[in-house]
Amino acid sequence: MYVISIIPLTKIPFPAPQTLDYFSVEKVICGGLIQASIGSRKILGVALSCSTVLQQKQQIKKSAYRLKPMDRVVSNECVVPKEYLNLAIWASNYFYSPLGLVLKSFLPNIFSKPTKKFLKEINNTTSTSPSVSPPLLDKARFALA
Repeated sequence: MYVISIIPLTKIPFPAPQTLDYFSVEKVICGGLIQASIGSRKILGVALSCSTVLQQKQQIKKSAYRLKPMDRVVSNECVVPKEYLNLAIWASNYFYSPLGLVLKSFLPNIFSKPTKKFLKEINNTTSTSPSVSPPLLDKARFALA
């Protein structure tokens, strides 16, 4: 079991924490795309860190809330590079803006309201060879480069 800290691509008002923790049975790479639930909404998020339950055991016992399971891993590839995540965290702190909105502004518009076609293409790239990549995902990667 793993504890995954994600940055949801939605506005979380201050002073609430800007990252959310979920648990998962599969390991997620930093920068991977996650689908999780906040209340009744399903949102996309970017994995910030992944650690085992044994490493987080003390914090889990002390926390006032229960960890929820994440819905699914949309892409276990690094969709957002670590440098972008660090820049988004810095910009969020500097401008006192919600981290999710700052990160969302760094990404192409397709991440704001992802279509089923886009999510399906991201899933297909993780299952096919890395050299074969659908054109829509290529556009998203080009926009991030």
